[in-house]
This record gives sequence, C-alpha cells and structure tokens, in this order.
Amino acid sequence: MVGVIFFANGSAKMDARDAAVLTEIAKLWRQYGGIIRVVGYASKSGGGQAESVANLTISLDRAQAVGQVLIQDGVPATAVVMETRPGGYSTPQPFIPPGEAGERRAEIYLEY
Repeated sequence: MVGVIFFANGSAKMDARDAAVLTEIAKLWRQYGGIIRVVGYASKSGGGQAESVANLTISLDRAQAVGQVLIQDGVPATAVVMETRPGGYSTPQPFIPPGEAGERRAEIYLEY
C-alpha cells in the first residue's frame, strides 16, 4: 500500500492535500512502473438492499475519482485498476482510524 485517501460521508470529492498525495504516488509509478490498484470503500451502517447498492456505488465512485486524478497526473489508464469490495463495505485495518470516518476511504497499492 502506498496511500490512503479519506472521504466525507457520501462523498467522492478530494481536496488539494489529497491531490498532492496522488501526485507523489504518480511519481512513484514513474520510478518503479507496475500497476496501481485503487480500492474504494464505504462505511457499513444500517442495512437493506438500497443501502448496499448506495455503498457499492459510492465506493466505486471513490476508486474512480482517485484513479482519474492519477491518470491526469500522467499514469496511463492501462496501469490503473479501480475496484471496490463486495458490497463496497470497508474491512477493519489496524492502521486505519476506527469508526465510520475511517471506513470511508480509497486504498492505493503499487503492484509489480
């Protein structure tokens, strides 16, 4: 993992600090090559099919937003994979802040 971008509730918008992180990741790609995998997540709260669809949609929107910035920073689209996990729900990670705010994120991996 080379980066994590956190999002507001229901949002896939990033700020200038997030863009700076992604610029650095694009520089890493230029140095090492490989594939950048972006995995979007959403918080898991409530339940029901409508919420599952909404979480899947927002998690994919987050992955795509991050991927598009990387492409704008010069990473070829063929080197960026954007995905979400089933249901879009976050899985607990020891390095991620606990709670729903920590679950609303996109993780970025550089794979060789």
